[in-house]
Amino acid sequence: MESVGSVRIFSRSEEQRGLRYTEHLGDGDAAAFRKVAESCPYGEDVQIVKLECVGHVQKRCDTRLRRLKNENKTVKLEDGKGLGGAGRLTDKKIDTLQNY
Repeated sequence: MESVGSVRIFSRSEEQRGLRYTEHLGDGDAAAFRKVAESCPYGEDVQIVKLECVGHVQKRCDTRLRRLKNENKTVKLEDGKGLGGAGRLTDKKIDTLQNY
């Protein structure tokens, strides 16, 4: 439903509001943006740019880094040390990274 609603909003914006939306702010759902871009609501010459919500990017960064750390607990790097631990990828460092 989200993608259908997005296409509907973009396609009627010119008629109802007299403007063109050239940016799509999404929550990481590629389907909604893809449907809007494929529908070409303003013709082939107007490109719509995908923007990402910062909160969703932070959440994905946090989740993926923690999963990477947990899945590779036993893996040793070239220097013989693991991915986590002192001076490595810790929960505190992940918290810091996700806020950049």
